[in-house]
This record gives sequence, C-alpha cells and structure tokens, in this order.
Amino acid sequence: MKLKSLICIGLAALMLTGCTQTPDTTTTATTTTAPVTTPAPKEHLHLEEGTAFPASFNLEDSEATERLFDMCEILDGVIVKVRPKSQTITMSAKVNGKKFTLNVNLSGSNGNTSPEQIVTCAKLFWYCYPQMYARFAAKTTPTTITLKFEDFGYEVASASGNEVHIHDKWLKNNPEDFDCLTHEFSHIMQGGWDGNWLPTSGEDTYMIERFADYCRYLYSFKRGYYNDMCWSLQTSQTESSYVTGVRFWVWLDYTYSTKDIDIIARMQKEITEKNFPRADWTNDGKAWDVIFEGTGALGKTLDELWDEYIASDLDTPTTKPREQGGRNALEGKAPLRQSIRDRYPEADDYLKVK
Repeated sequence: MKLKSLICIGLAALMLTGCTQTPDTTTTATTTTAPVTTPAPKEHLHLEEGTAFPASFNLEDSEATERLFDMCEILDGVIVKVRPKSQTITMSAKVNGKKFTLNVNLSGSNGNTSPEQIVTCAKLFWYCYPQMYARFAAKTTPTTITLKFEDFGYEVASASGNEVHIHDKWLKNNPEDFDCLTHEFSHIMQGGWDGNWLPTSGEDTYMIERFADYCRYLYSFKRGYYNDMCWSLQTSQTESSYVTGVRFWVWLDYTYSTKDIDIIARMQKEITEKNFPRADWTNDGKAWDVIFEGTGALGKTLDELWDEYIASDLDTPTTKPREQGGRNALEGKAPLRQSIRDRYPEADDYLKVK
C-alpha cells in the first residue's frame, strides 16, 4: 500500500540541530503574475477514473485513506498505515536497498492544507529525499522523517533533527510552493552544520542556506514543475557575491564537478565531519584546496570563480517559465538539472517517478 504525506516547507524560520539560523529572506516563496495551468488531479496524481479527493481526510476510515495514497503511489512497495488516535499516517518503503519512513502528523492541523496537497507532498518526499540521501547522506543522516502540519507557532516552517514542521496555512496561501519541502529536507541532510566549522561571512553561516537552495533547485519536484513558477534562482544583480549567490553554486557544480569528483558532496562531507574550522573556509582558505582537488577550479579563489561566473552566459537567464511545467530559459541555455543529475545515476535513475 501507499501512503499519504506531507510536507511543504518554506523557509523563513529555520532551526537546524546544533545550529540556529537567521531566516533567509531571499529564498522565501514569491508570487508570480505569469499564467498558471494547474493539471486536474487525475492527470497529476494518477487517480482512478471516477475518483475525487475528499474535502478532508477521515482517518477513522483507514481503508479509504490508504486506497487514495495507493492510487497516487510514486514507487512500488510503499506500505501505508493510518493511526487515527495520534492522527498520523506512516509510509515506509525500501529504495535502492535502504528503508525510508515518512510519518505525517496532522494533530496540530486545522484542515487548511487540502488532502490533494498532502498527497502531492507525499509524492514529493519519495521523489526528492531518497535521491538527496543517496548523494549527500552522512552516517547520522536519518531515514525516518516526521512531518507535522501545525496551525500555530511560526510563519512558515522549521527543521530540526528528523522533524519538519510546516504551518498548516502555508500551502493554502501559497499553492505552488511545494518545494519549500525540498529546501527543508536538505536541512535535515545537513545534520546540524556547526557555524564554527563551515564557510561564514560575519554572522552569516552562508553555506547552510546556499546548500538548501541548491538542493531546492536541483531536486525540485518533477524538475521544477511547481517550483519554477513561484521561486527563482536570483542573478548577480540581486545576489551580488558567492556569499549570497545560490546560482553561483549551481554554476560551479555544473562547470567544474565531474562524474568522479563531486564538489558539492565533498563540501557536505568536510562540513559534516568538522574537518576545517571557519578560518580555513575564507575566500582562499585551504579547505577549498581539498574541495577543488582534481578539478579545474583548483588554485582559484572564490572571488576569481565568482568573476568567471558573472562573465558566463548562465548568470542572467530567468528561471521562471511562462506556464506551469514549462522549461525555464536557464535550462534552455544549459541543461543544469539534467547534466548534474546524470553524473549520479545511483541518486536518480532507480526512482521511476510516475
């Protein structure tokens, strides 16, 4: 059976284990005036003919809930269990030999997030989290995640340990922003990066948010089907240095990583294992020699790489398509998502996403 799930997480208030973050306003979901073409649920979620989403879940009718998630399954072998007393739905499955579990807790919800949105979030979890795990997981990265929909306490979302908290009104008010979930899940992947052991600029532990938004762009649901309509990779005009420029890190990975040398995964490993204190992560710090070893970026400072990036033809094209599901101009200029993901088939190809 399959399951029902969760999430969607924005990011304005992030709390990582062992590391408290200042909200990154540059990554908050934005609205768009471009036309939005939303597919019918049957098209997008593959419901059986004649089936419609209920206005709300009746968790006492576990068979109907499980059946709904069964029809919307994203991969084979997901087992769904409904626990009415705790208002929790649990999904479990093995992906590439590793067991993953998603707990969706609705005990703090007031029903603002619709069943259709929750099911879409469930599909998004199985689409993005195992792929990020295959590429970035450390020894302590959890495979059991709990997502809580809550109508209190914070504006958007937070992540801590193996829990993600999402405000119950977020998707109601921001109906395209499912990939705030992808951002939050990547924070769990970081395992509480410590600001004393990663790149910083003053009080800004910048790579925490840069990494999360790098993941949001690269692993967004169905290659940006929802994400690109409501969220953009900004350009050097609005994010004016490598400290703030998420697009720069996508460009760096695309330009200098290879199938055998994964710059972003190397950085995740060195930060997670606390191998370099913050003094070694300066513009020309020795941590970057380890990260860039064996690539064309070795010997270049981050400032030099930034100048190379803004001189490229990948700095300015928009990442917003004209309609939902359309290809954005940046991907038309260079297939960043596909090219980067093609290097790591173990983190992508085994998931046959419907």
